[in-house]
Amino acid sequence: MLTVTDVWGKFGTATHAVTITEPGSNNAPTAVIASGTCPTFTTCAMSGTGSTDPDTATGDGIRNYVWSWGDGTPDTTGTTASQSHVYPLAGSYTVTLRVLDKWGRSSGPVSLGVTTQTEPAGNNPPVVTFPQPTCTGRTCSVSSAGTTDTDGGIRSYTWSWGDGTLDTTTTSTATQSHAYLAAGTYTITLIATDNWGRATTVTRNVTVT
Repeated sequence: MLTVTDVWGKFGTATHAVTITEPGSNNAPTAVIASGTCPTFTTCAMSGTGSTDPDTATGDGIRNYVWSWGDGTPDTTGTTASQSHVYPLAGSYTVTLRVLDKWGRSSGPVSLGVTTQTEPAGNNPPVVTFPQPTCTGRTCSVSSAGTTDTDGGIRSYTWSWGDGTLDTTTTSTATQSHAYLAAGTYTITLIATDNWGRATTVTRNVTVT
């Protein structure tokens, strides 16, 4: 369906049917996990090199690599054989790969167990610095500058704005800002997570008019 809108907001639509037919001779691709290593903290790097499609001679081939990480996070879909994933916490996980050809036909799943580096004993969560936000009108600015972690470093800063909008996640302590749609009192939450997945949570209340 195509919709065309003029400068006054008047619009017209047109539709056209198309048919896409997968060849009856098309074969499913084969997934291969060539390697899986976890060189840094809880990050694991995977390779699907060696995955193949038997119909490449006819122009078909692998369109997507779909990785399931075994930790409850969403699958990762990519167009290249290499992919990495940061696990929430250190541990052992089962990674599963499926590949899709250009017609969308899926291979069978293949799996490989991976184990992250071991979290050091006595690892501590970050020490958070979260000054009272500054609000001008309905826009509030926040900062995590000064937040530290002495035994591993900080993976991410996640801001929840308290108004039902999406969280903001960053790797930087740079100032963030958020515009509220309605006047009211809101609770802003900062979660600072270290490279081993240990987190510290701090909240501040703001009132906008």
